[in-house]
Amino acid sequence: MTTQLSIPAVIGATENALRALLLTTLASTVIASYAEWVVLNTVSAAGTDASSGQWRDETARALKTEIEPIEAALRERGLIVGETQLSDDGFEALVAARRAVGAATASLVEGISESDVAATRRVLATLRERAEALVRVQS
Repeated sequence: MTTQLSIPAVIGATENALRALLLTTLASTVIASYAEWVVLNTVSAAGTDASSGQWRDETARALKTEIEPIEAALRERGLIVGETQLSDDGFEALVAARRAVGAATASLVEGISESDVAATRRVLATLRERAEALVRVQS
């Protein structure tokens, strides 16, 4: 009799494999770590709201680390400027990295029906929301 892995075990193994693929892909870019990738994407998404600093607290909680050293490293390399915005070089680096990540991950869903991909998104979103709710209750 074969024992099925629990959903958290399957998701954890998948997360580890995807993180390894991301890091391998980012190695060919100027983005030096997963944390830098997250910060650059967060600053990009925040746009003019990035200067409010709210993104720092949220990102620090998500990464479970201090953001200041990451931001300082990105600033030192000229990828973040001003109050906290992407420089032209930072924008170009992020666009290039997103393109590389997109190319590296495109084959992951090949051969999987659109309805299965949509169902996967819905289930994972539900699991994430429930996990976040449990974290809030336990904090």
